[in-house]
Amino acid sequence: MLKRYWLLIAAIIGGLTIVIALIHGKANEPQCNDVLAELPSNPVLAPKQDVSGQTNSVTCQADCQVSFSGGDKANIPSGADHNKANTQCDTPEELDLVAQKQMAHWTAYIAGLTGVGLALLAGTLLEAFRATDAAQQVIKGDRAWLCYFDTEDQSFSGNFFGNDVQNSRTFAVKWKNVGRSPAINVRVFRSLKEIPFDTVEFEPASIEIVDVQSGAVIGPEIFAVTEWHPITTETMNRLLTRQSKLVMYSRIIYNDIFEKTEERFSEATIVIDYYGTATDIKTGQSSPVFAKMTTGPKQKAT
Repeated sequence: MLKRYWLLIAAIIGGLTIVIALIHGKANEPQCNDVLAELPSNPVLAPKQDVSGQTNSVTCQADCQVSFSGGDKANIPSGADHNKANTQCDTPEELDLVAQKQMAHWTAYIAGLTGVGLALLAGTLLEAFRATDAAQQVIKGDRAWLCYFDTEDQSFSGNFFGNDVQNSRTFAVKWKNVGRSPAINVRVFRSLKEIPFDTVEFEPASIEIVDVQSGAVIGPEIFAVTEWHPITTETMNRLLTRQSKLVMYSRIIYNDIFEKTEERFSEATIVIDYYGTATDIKTGQSSPVFAKMTTGPKQKAT
């Protein structure tokens, strides 16, 4: 809309400039009188003579000639015929000087119109820059954004690093692409550690970032989940008695399709502690419920 107004204003200014130039040029068109005043010698108007040698009276512009001499003015018609004679320029010197003056006038008008054209061009370039900036903002809104969604847990019984684990839990972090385009080369990592229940300040366990040549592709509204991380039976018992709590950290690394060379990442730190139990109405079985809250350091998305 702004571009349309700019073009309209520029067109109006350009049209007015042309009209003013035409009017001004017509009003100030160089006259023969001006030319004669600038010539180095005084013009002498001489009546025409016919073939018989008789001198004819001057009656119109067509009957006048302009000649030059170093002497005084002679035979200059008077009244209206004199004015008509002064407006007639026939010699090459006079015509050349008139043409030069007219060219000088029109050169000024052309310069004015060129200025209007440059202003219009500058406005168009400005609008192009604004449109480019707006397009970049749209691209930023359409890019992939992998954001922390949830921490899931489920029951676990089995072998965990050579230990027989029964009635324990396993945890995983869930990410979601909330952007409008796919995330490419997606890699997701996680760590889990146990800390005393009353600990306030803490750092999550470090993770090993494995560089891979190609990762997964996660489309819009699609989830990415870390590997599951079980806990031992002893850790589970300390959680249920509120002697300890868990700190889980996850980091997801990816690229978006608009800037494939720029690596992006999101990270989240989650504190997990025992909240209570829940009973399944159908089976009557009870299961522990854990509170999961994103808190502490390393909360960032790029």
